[in-house]
Amino acid sequence: MLGLDMPNRSSNRGKGTPDANVTAFSVVQQAIGEKEKEKPKEKNPAAVTLGKLGGLKGGPARAQKLSPGKRKAIATKAARARWGKPVRRPASGPLSAEHRDQLLATRDSSIDAVHEDIRHK
Repeated sequence: MLGLDMPNRSSNRGKGTPDANVTAFSVVQQAIGEKEKEKPKEKNPAAVTLGKLGGLKGGPARAQKLSPGKRKAIATKAARARWGKPVRRPASGPLSAEHRDQLLATRDSSIDAVHEDIRHK
């Protein structure tokens, strides 16, 4: 399923994107001057300050509690999720010329495949 039948959370009611027709009507009304742009809701300054304080304290406190190994595991997992592949490092020293050429050839063939795919669409 696409989540279309999921119930609205109470905190998200009315925050979804409006219907395309409603948006178009609103844009036209603003363009001809019949309706002013909606101003964003003002935030409570005390709540903003409190939220910043919690954020400033939480990160360093969590980092202090974690062992270096656990921090490394979290960072590795984040890198894999972000880049979609495992982080690989050469065993030691710089890349050999053969390995570098292999990597460049793989990159070039991937770029060529994308260009070919675009040409055929």
